[in-house]
Amino acid sequence: MKFLRLTAVAILSLLAVACGSDSKVDTAEVDPADINKGTFNFTVKSGEAFPEGSRVAIYRNMLKKNDMEFLLDAPLSGGSGSYQHAVNDAHWATVDILPADSDSPLFRLELVMEPGDVELVVSDRRNYSLSGGHYNDKLINSWRNNAEYRQLQDQLSQLEFGHEQFRVVSDKERQLKQTILDQQIASSNDDVVKALVYTRYRFKNAEAKLAAAEKLAAALGDHRQAQLNLKFAKNLIAMRAAAKAVGVGSVIKDFTAEDLSGNEFHLADVLGKNKYVLVEFWASWCGPCRAEIPHMKTAYEHYKDKGFEIVSFTLDDDRDDWQDASTEEQIPWIDTGDLLAYESPVAKMYGVAGVPANYLVEAATGKILAIHLRQEALDHKLEELLGK
Repeated sequence: MKFLRLTAVAILSLLAVACGSDSKVDTAEVDPADINKGTFNFTVKSGEAFPEGSRVAIYRNMLKKNDMEFLLDAPLSGGSGSYQHAVNDAHWATVDILPADSDSPLFRLELVMEPGDVELVVSDRRNYSLSGGHYNDKLINSWRNNAEYRQLQDQLSQLEFGHEQFRVVSDKERQLKQTILDQQIASSNDDVVKALVYTRYRFKNAEAKLAAAEKLAAALGDHRQAQLNLKFAKNLIAMRAAAKAVGVGSVIKDFTAEDLSGNEFHLADVLGKNKYVLVEFWASWCGPCRAEIPHMKTAYEHYKDKGFEIVSFTLDDDRDDWQDASTEEQIPWIDTGDLLAYESPVAKMYGVAGVPANYLVEAATGKILAIHLRQEALDHKLEELLGK
């Protein structure tokens, strides 16, 4: 079963909801050794909020690879389900509720996988309650139960996404959450709290993030979240350095890859046969990537005889997933990959932190003219270069 995965560098933000009562930051400390080892007893209850046959999936970042480890994908029974997993330390994991026949989540929540009983009650796609667990209560409920945060969430629920006021309120929400996280760090002597907070903490720069991660890793040793934070910080610095080398105005980096039939393609050879080439990074499990393909196919059909070509490179690690998606989408352009996902030397060379990502190249010079062109932006650029 395939999943709509996240970027392998970090887990996406919470879909937080306004409910509950005011709470202040809990400054009471506990001995992490007393609460960081045991069994995570997780219960999810959704009643009739989602279609019959809906599934619950639980996954987390892997320590050694830049990928996700999927711990559960099971149908809910009567809208409910339970799950147990041994844990040695508290760390972030993600819970999705998915329809029976799709991997596009109906609901997504990031929570702390920690010893003890944790219950998630979901009333609809946006509203839920989370109870149980020392760190879940200390962290997640610290902003969910804040009155000002609830008010901002109510405002957002009544605004249209993309509207100017939506952006204003959304910025206020992010700033408030940052303030609450600042309070958590300032008030806590528990390094585990800091390791969990730093995962979503907005540092001023990547170097500060790395310094904080190194300090916590030294204090906590093999603690999973501390080691993940260190990996994330190192990856971020490496990817930003790589991404600078493939910015607008720079020369595209050459690579070689095979298509599903085993035919080898060199980007340099493709450039030599065309006027403009779009290098597109995608994956079968990436919803936004799949959503872009129909529009890209229209543009490709219109401009392919005018010197335009697309070379896609998948970040899949399963050939069947890649094959199925390519067949379902009827991809007409050069469709390549190496099945190494985010461990791919090509992805690392381009500093790809997430998909979709693309680079429009002037073939004669190899110069990158634009990056991350989507929908009408791609149309406008191709019309500018190749005419209507």
